Amino acid sequence: MRKVVILFNFSVSDVPLIIIGEFNREQMDGTETSMRVKRVVKHPLYDVTRSGFAHNIALLELETPVKLNDHIRMVSQINIT
Repeated sequence: MRKVVILFNFSVSDVPLIIIGEFNREQMDGTETSMRVKRVVKHPLYDVTRSGFAHNIALLELETPVKLNDHIRMVSQINIT
């Protein structure tokens, strides 16, 4: 179980709650899990007002670990050499 989520391509401000396992944002289909955010760590150069979506990435530390299931999975790490 993990307590960190990578968030990208979103407007990051004070994010008290996130929903993971969501596939259809138009309806609740039972795959969703709400998680409380403990801390947001933004990219040091992130500034949506000046750079649009450049450097638009953040790490979200969650209050409790994420339980993995068929709808919530780890992202594969990519090694670029």
